[in-house]
Amino acid sequence: MAKFRTPQEARRSEILKICSTRFCSLGEICEILEANKNTIRSRYLYPMTKEGLLDREYPDGTKNAQRYKAAR
Repeated sequence: MAKFRTPQEARRSEILKICSTRFCSLGEICEILEANKNTIRSRYLYPMTKEGLLDREYPDGTKNAQRYKAAR
């Protein structure tokens, strides 16, 4: 029996793939996913950063030009 991923799991996987080779901005991620910035930021980027799945380019504080990369 095949295991199906939830839409949230699929979206998280897409974000990790986008950010796998370089730091990407919120705008770049949203453009590729054709998604709302607020949704991606609050539902995915912040939680994935806290879980250690994504690294921030500027870890010491917030920055308007923050970019994200998949953690190794």
